[in-house]
Amino acid sequence: MAEEKKIVFLNRDLSWLSFNHRVLQEAADRSVPLYSRIAFLAIFSSNLDEFFRVRMPSIFAFTSIEAKKTTLREEYPKDLVQIVQNMVLEQQEEFGSILREQILPELQLNHICLYYNQPIRSEHTETIREYFLSKVLSFLQPVILQKENQASIFLENNALYFIVDIEAADQPGKHQYALLNIPSGNLRRFSELPMVGDDHYLIFLDDVVRENIEEVFPSFKVHGLYSIKMTRDAEMNIEDEFIGDIAEKIEKQLEKREAGIATRLLYDKTMPAEVKEFVQKYFTLRKEEMVEGGRYHNLRDMGGLPNPLRGQLTQANWPSVAHPGFDN
Repeated sequence: MAEEKKIVFLNRDLSWLSFNHRVLQEAADRSVPLYSRIAFLAIFSSNLDEFFRVRMPSIFAFTSIEAKKTTLREEYPKDLVQIVQNMVLEQQEEFGSILREQILPELQLNHICLYYNQPIRSEHTETIREYFLSKVLSFLQPVILQKENQASIFLENNALYFIVDIEAADQPGKHQYALLNIPSGNLRRFSELPMVGDDHYLIFLDDVVRENIEEVFPSFKVHGLYSIKMTRDAEMNIEDEFIGDIAEKIEKQLEKREAGIATRLLYDKTMPAEVKEFVQKYFTLRKEEMVEGGRYHNLRDMGGLPNPLRGQLTQANWPSVAHPGFDN
């Protein structure tokens, strides 16, 4: 009697992450035009955000169940959360490596310089300050995080913030932590700066704020600021789609997506341990919901990186081909 073959299925969540890694491979392909590779980095980042919004809530839920059914335990092993987090960490490190070691140097070879964790040239400091004071400052909403306001502080889904380590002049030695929004929803994420020689310069909105942080906290000494981003559950639970107005039910659930429970807090990996501990406790997060990241978050915005060379460094549009049926 022939032995029955066992059909092997790949876990849907690991499959999702594997597909996203394939997107990342396109960003590393040097035969692809530079700005198209940047677009693939943006797609990867956007896909990862969606994964944490849509799939992580289910993973957290199912892996915490003491399942009696072996089929459920096979699909959601207890260590799936750790497997996913390790896989995501590896991909994020690869993302950073591609960006730092390939994309940024190739931009520089084409006389496009993106400030990325670098000191600002003296030629640009006044331009950045003027932009900050005239455009950025009015959108900033700093708030010191205290026990008294803990219940009223809400991190919007995938919005950008800084945690700022400050010390009041009249309270030396006492560190406090403030939350400061990065207003990328109101202003463009990247700005073009004046050319220096033949080189075009671009800067993150984040760094515009960093360079002028003393203007936001004039009576404090700033010891450090660290970017964070909260991702929230986007699962839509519609109890009965056969009763009532389904469109209205979907609309109500869509409104709730932005206020769902936290599934990830992405934080700057340079954040000191004591600051990280404060953030975790203040926002009542589990250890597995704290995810280490880089200096800049929401790199899906890279898809909107200005191209000072306009039509160059991009994929040429495919020529249109007329269909014979429309000739007459």
